[in-house]
Amino acid sequence: MHKIYVSTSHDPRINLAAEEIMTRQAKPGEISFFLWQNQNTVVIGRNQNPYKECDLVAIERDDVTLIRRLSGGGAVFHDLGNLNFSFCAHEKDYSLEKNLQVIIQALRRFDLPAEFSGRNDILLDGKKFSGNAFSRIQSNQCHHGTIMLDVDMTKLSNYLNVPPLKMEAKGIRSVTSRVTNLIDYAPNMTIDNLIESLKQSFVQVFGEAAEPIVIDEGFLEGHESAEKYQTWQWNVGQSPAYQVHFEKKFDWGLTDWHFDVNRGKITRVKFFSDALVETDFRRLEDNLTGVEYRKNQISQVLQQVEPEMVRHDLMKWLEELGIGD
Repeated sequence: MHKIYVSTSHDPRINLAAEEIMTRQAKPGEISFFLWQNQNTVVIGRNQNPYKECDLVAIERDDVTLIRRLSGGGAVFHDLGNLNFSFCAHEKDYSLEKNLQVIIQALRRFDLPAEFSGRNDILLDGKKFSGNAFSRIQSNQCHHGTIMLDVDMTKLSNYLNVPPLKMEAKGIRSVTSRVTNLIDYAPNMTIDNLIESLKQSFVQVFGEAAEPIVIDEGFLEGHESAEKYQTWQWNVGQSPAYQVHFEKKFDWGLTDWHFDVNRGKITRVKFFSDALVETDFRRLEDNLTGVEYRKNQISQVLQQVEPEMVRHDLMKWLEELGIGD
């Protein structure tokens, strides 16, 4: 029998782990339909570079969760004005057409003529309110997407706009689209009545389903997937290789930093400076090589720099850069 899951957690680390577990456990003849929400979260695609896609300083400042998903596609912002859906199924039962039918049919109850776009988006009035992405684990497939009901567009632009930076980075870039909230077209729509409409639509399209199952942190117990989404190594360290260049003029001289980063670690670093102060930049390069490209890790190395004036300025500069903890 098909299953419907509804999460009571707004923690993306719990919800994405639960989704992966459902995908791994998918059995022939059984579709799992999962509805969930994340609070103040930036979700990046499997092959994306957060340093290229996101304002990491703003994300850290505002206590936003940054997390990487299994599927491809672009970066998105989630708050409680957004509802996420997931279809997890064995490849024999997987049907993108039916999945989309569930979403579009549910919205028709609110007199919204939504339509699927060839770019994996669902549109209303030519504007995107649902981005869709896909992943596969062995013979099982997952199709998930967003439904923007009343998302804070200001936050969306704040966290997904990268400050200007001299940077050469590999990875899939997000594609900018015109987006809209469904609340602008259906003022009576709420998350609760949208969930009910989706559940009804799922049963109509796929057939009888068991009573909805509530998902919370306990659902993750005993599953290795639960740990992955808690780690910096997965969420940030999995970024494709890239190069980054910082430049600043201090009272003691002009300084260029050039970093090569791969799988979250500094593989090569070069300092160029016209400084007259006696600072061993070659030793600093050696000490930074192999260190994780994280503010707190770089800071520990900079604490060894002499003289104190240079150390102070470099540490202060590090706080201003778009390097997350």
